[in-house]
Amino acid sequence: MSCLVGLVSGSTAFGQSIRRVPAEFEPQQAIWLQWPGPFEKTYEPAYAEISNVIVQYQELHILHDTNAIRNQARAAISSAGGDPDHPNISWHPVPNENAWMRDNGPVYVVQDGALRIQDWEFDAWGGAFGNFPFADDDAVPVAVGNLLGMPVDPVNIVHERGNLEFNGVDTVVLNWNVIGNPNRGNGYANKAEAEVDLKNWFGVSQVVWADGPISGDDTGGHIDGIARFIDTNRAVVGNCTVNGHCQPGDADDQVYDATASSLAAAGFEVLRMDFQAEISHGGFDFDADYMNWAVGNGWVILVGFGNPATDAAAKSQLEGWFPGRDVHVIEMLDSWIAGGGVHCHTNDQPAASTIGIAPMADFSAGSTSGPAPHELQFFDLSSGNPTAWTWNFGDGGSSTEEDPIYAYAAEGTYTVSLTVASAAGSDVRVRTDYISVPEPGALPQLAAACLGLLALNSRRRRT
Repeated sequence: MSCLVGLVSGSTAFGQSIRRVPAEFEPQQAIWLQWPGPFEKTYEPAYAEISNVIVQYQELHILHDTNAIRNQARAAISSAGGDPDHPNISWHPVPNENAWMRDNGPVYVVQDGALRIQDWEFDAWGGAFGNFPFADDDAVPVAVGNLLGMPVDPVNIVHERGNLEFNGVDTVVLNWNVIGNPNRGNGYANKAEAEVDLKNWFGVSQVVWADGPISGDDTGGHIDGIARFIDTNRAVVGNCTVNGHCQPGDADDQVYDATASSLAAAGFEVLRMDFQAEISHGGFDFDADYMNWAVGNGWVILVGFGNPATDAAAKSQLEGWFPGRDVHVIEMLDSWIAGGGVHCHTNDQPAASTIGIAPMADFSAGSTSGPAPHELQFFDLSSGNPTAWTWNFGDGGSSTEEDPIYAYAAEGTYTVSLTVASAAGSDVRVRTDYISVPEPGALPQLAAACLGLLALNSRRRRT
């Protein structure tokens, strides 16, 4: 038996990977766009304005299906007062068929201390818009991964990123009427089945559901028109008013209210964004719904509805929710009546800084010596915000609790190790011969030996 404790620290593989999806309000490396082709030509002026805003703050990658589309895009950016050769713009000839890269583009995940791309299957919104081609769009995440030199993980589930809203910590919000819709073909019998996949692929511990279609949204009701996070603890949810198209108490309003209640029950502060006007454009009537904003490094872009009063009110509201960011309003009614706005068109790539720093393991115990059965509690003292723990107690026992209580049944000397991990990486701390469970009658002898050693050291210091 020994009165001394050995310490060893280092890195180790943790077993199953831990994942985290950075929130959109975290630092970004770039924004990606698929420039509209002939079928969506009317969106081009808005795309040019969006591009000219983004390049003032961060990198912009533009995918173009043909050289002709690239030339048209360059001309549109120039006509809007921008520079198509701006150093923040990169042009990429990548086949694509739509201008909604939020939905078919990559989902970025921090895993094992690196950023990776998840390639969820895309089928053009379950055929909701008719016989729309999608094979090229479905291949875009792999193409982006090749351009970035980033690993790509296939996910054999049909879904769109526009129906995913993350707080960057532990929660994803989405609409069951999308991922659970039979037209996506995922075959989920209930939400619980889907939650198993969502928690696995995204590393979240909490799934908050919206549930129901929204009038005029043929996607089935993407969450980016219903509820958005503005930080890790606060979410904004749309709200029907008597001044808008949807009305208090109608089917859409019930979806918004139920989503707000679910978020509040999950522990979030919920703010409401009122729809204060009905807009008419292209033969359609709809709400001035400003929920579809896009956020980046120092900027926010809002869909403009050509209504000066509500545009200005929404701009002021977003300035309060995102202090320190410039809020820009860009009218994009033509794309809105086709299905969405700026958030639907953009796909954000997180910055490398979102990977974070791997945790460093450390721990202590309440009592390191005692007769069998010796029960004690271990305490995690690790830094770096680990999200998973694996304890090995040296006698074949283990635990995944943060601060476990454990009992040693037999006498002996035991080495204890703790491995901690997060999406940023992992670390292990080993304490050799840390726990002593002496034979009956041996404990007083051990105590006397240690006290004798302490007394000897004390005499040496006095001399």
